[in-house]
Amino acid sequence: MSQSLRQQRTIGSAVHVAGFGYWTGRDVTVQFRPAAVDTGIVFVRGDLARPVRIPATVAHRVEVPRRTSLSVGGASVDMIEHIMAALAGLRIDNCEVWVDRAEMPGCDGSSMPFVAALTSAGVVEQ
Repeated sequence: MSQSLRQQRTIGSAVHVAGFGYWTGRDVTVQFRPAAVDTGIVFVRGDLARPVRIPATVAHRVEVPRRTSLSVGGASVDMIEHIMAALAGLRIDNCEVWVDRAEMPGCDGSSMPFVAALTSAGVVEQ
């Protein structure tokens, strides 16, 4: 029987980051939303006719050169590495990441804009 050494964490409120994709150059907005215990990190393509949930697990990883991509049922999210680094660095276990395009914003090329937004939302023990 294995038990976690710490409680799971989510964010205290919804926050967003806007920018443009490096590959497409298109404007994109990412909204981070609190999520329930054991949700994990889930990207949600809210721009599609029916929102598609894409769990951030290795089972959903697809091979795309020079970026990290996930796909479920033909819906995908690309360039997720800086978002995932921000969530991991802040030890946020449960979060819904709603996006209005497939490609995440490049911002300044680092995780810092995502860290700043997530920090402003506050981190909540679950």
